[in-house]
Amino acid sequence: MKIAFVLAALVAVCFAAPQRVEVERIPMIKLVKSSKIQRSNNLGFSYSNCAEGSDLNIKSLSISPDPITIPGNVTIGLDAAISTEITDITSAALVLKRKIFGVFVEIPCVDNLGSCTYNDVCSLLAKIECPQQLIDMGFKCHCPFPAKEFNVPAGTVIALPKLPLPSFAENGDYEAKVTLSNGSTVLACYDFKVSLKANSQDEQYHNDVEITV
Repeated sequence: MKIAFVLAALVAVCFAAPQRVEVERIPMIKLVKSSKIQRSNNLGFSYSNCAEGSDLNIKSLSISPDPITIPGNVTIGLDAAISTEITDITSAALVLKRKIFGVFVEIPCVDNLGSCTYNDVCSLLAKIECPQQLIDMGFKCHCPFPAKEFNVPAGTVIALPKLPLPSFAENGDYEAKVTLSNGSTVLACYDFKVSLKANSQDEQYHNDVEITV
């Protein structure tokens, strides 16, 4: 289930993206909480394209507040386009780093969470139930992804509910590189920077994966 959740989040971002995948249908988007390391400055959300000319072009993307509170509401705006129909995604590679004492440290892949590569993505996405809010905004959660323009008006509010996640997904500053490929063809590659903050009014949730960085 965790693999499917991570892939759904990656694809939702890019196309807006310790148990194994199970066959039952599962909800797609839910995120986290914790409070071990304090930070004095937030990164502010930002992104950059690391594969110019690829099939997915994010023309503009805004996300607030800073830091993003989980669970809580985020306000987004998006203008993006898929230039050519994407019929298959053979791999999704995630490199995730967290800021530790002023230095970004890569989080290793443990039990399919962290800096991992996921294969046969379309088959995994087929097990996911697409949230109605994404459907209403014109997004798909399953292959194929048609060539089209995507637009989410600035000021659109999306609720991020709570979900048990590993202890590394807690208060902090993060860098993430997401690369989607079909064989040797890079479909999309984006670098993201974001600050996360656990909602202090919510309980602390973690699963049993502990990662030390």
